[in-house]
Amino acid sequence: MDYISEQPYIFFPNIQIRRGEDDAVNDGSLPRFLPLREATMDYHRGDFEPAKRCFRDTEDHSPAKLTTALLALAAAISSGDYALYDDIHTWLQGRLALSPGPENELRLRYPEYMAAASMGAPEMLPGWLKSGDLSAAPASLRPGFLLFHMMCLRAERKYEQLLGTAKTALAVYSNPQHFIPSDILYCLLGALAAYNLGERETALGLIGRAARDAMPYGFIVPFAEYVNGCGGLIEEYLLREYPEQARQIIKLAPRLWKNWIDFHNKYTQDNITTILTPKEYHVAELLKNGATYAQAAESLRLSIGRVRCIVSDIYGKLCINSKSELSRFIL
Repeated sequence: MDYISEQPYIFFPNIQIRRGEDDAVNDGSLPRFLPLREATMDYHRGDFEPAKRCFRDTEDHSPAKLTTALLALAAAISSGDYALYDDIHTWLQGRLALSPGPENELRLRYPEYMAAASMGAPEMLPGWLKSGDLSAAPASLRPGFLLFHMMCLRAERKYEQLLGTAKTALAVYSNPQHFIPSDILYCLLGALAAYNLGERETALGLIGRAARDAMPYGFIVPFAEYVNGCGGLIEEYLLREYPEQARQIIKLAPRLWKNWIDFHNKYTQDNITTILTPKEYHVAELLKNGATYAQAAESLRLSIGRVRCIVSDIYGKLCINSKSELSRFIL
């Protein structure tokens, strides 16, 4: 039996969830996949342990193992679990040797591509994925591969292309009855692009769209991943509309962000800093990208004097003296 051909591809970014109801759609998944479905929901709520248990408890030859590997890999990075990350990588390499063929390779490399894209390391991805040519990808994987391509566009700061791709993704995969977890990230990446293009209202609209799907389920992790990327817009919107969840997101974000940057540094040999506060990091990112103090102040709704104080703290923590030195420490 071909292990890969027997895999029912309910990859966790594609699980269908009813809008406004705390219940995942019954898409005919076999009972053995129900713990994975629950672990997926828990992951997006900020509980990473069920995803890890799913991978450890699933037999190596089970059809569910590949799906658990993808979810557990995200959980390993989010929680800073290097040992589990390495175990998953070793297992995937072993399956690659047993399951030859280009389509099988795409499926087995999917978790690896997810990790590289999420860690902001497009140099670790194949050219076709960076360019967005998904013609060779199985249909079940295209929503995820499109998301990884969008993450590459973000890393390369191609904001106009990123916003256009986000709108296309939402149009192609939109469904009035349900959403998939990738939809939330399409919205948040689009919001980040719109914010950087100066389209504040577009950004807020996309943030709102993501929140209306995610918040009834308590899905805080996607927002914790991107809360620092839109100049405070995500935090502003959530504090106004979903204050309880906003406080959870603000508490989770620094830990999540640090773990993802630590993984980025370990596997790319970069030296991206994790000692700055989220606000300091965002100011540093703006300055690294060429913003003046006045532009950074306007973007973050701060006074120029406040920005100068933050920059002084940044330089002190990083032991540098100029904006030109920031590129060594900022992703």
